[in-house]
Amino acid sequence: MDDLATLPMWVWVAIAVPLVIALVLWLQKRNLHRQFQHLTMLFNTKQQELAEKQRVLEQLQILDQVTGVFNRKHLEDRLEEAFSHGRRYKRPMSIIMFEIDLLQRIANEFGQQTCNHVLYEFAALVSRTTRRSDIFGRWDSSRFLLICPETSASQAEILANKIRELVLETRLDSRMRVTISGGIQDLTNIETVDRLLVGADIALQEAKTQGRNRICLL
Repeated sequence: MDDLATLPMWVWVAIAVPLVIALVLWLQKRNLHRQFQHLTMLFNTKQQELAEKQRVLEQLQILDQVTGVFNRKHLEDRLEEAFSHGRRYKRPMSIIMFEIDLLQRIANEFGQQTCNHVLYEFAALVSRTTRRSDIFGRWDSSRFLLICPETSASQAEILANKIRELVLETRLDSRMRVTISGGIQDLTNIETVDRLLVGADIALQEAKTQGRNRICLL
């Protein structure tokens, strides 16, 4: 110990300086590591936020803003896919064109907000009733299209009538009796998507001509 006490100052400095430098470097490295972890966490958070915003944006592009179901543009794309698949593999496929009866009268008598409420409730009811493989969306102001892969016309008719009856039982709005009409067309002897849609629309018009609140099969 006496020998250590008699060591010159420069020796102590020579010993201390590397230790101090090593300590400083270690502290800097630890600080840099913490900063890196923090930046990595921020980067991951931003990535998640951007991914969520992208998902929301994509949803807005394919969903109807009033009802939350698919919009017409997306329905047209999905209908082309379902039609091509059915034709190529000779599989059954049907479409149902629904219309909420006298929707404009509802809007005139009760206001647009009530009209939108009826549209939303109908869309929600159909979404709860159909299969995951079915494709459903809003076609225009009062009409909705339901695409039913692997479904014959008779099966589609059963489903359409089930939905029609549920609308009556559920009462989409407590102040009025809401009804729907529907037209069905399957792939039998159909060569194009346009012809498929025309067939469903003709059947729908027939249902309305017969007094509404019914399903017609072309």
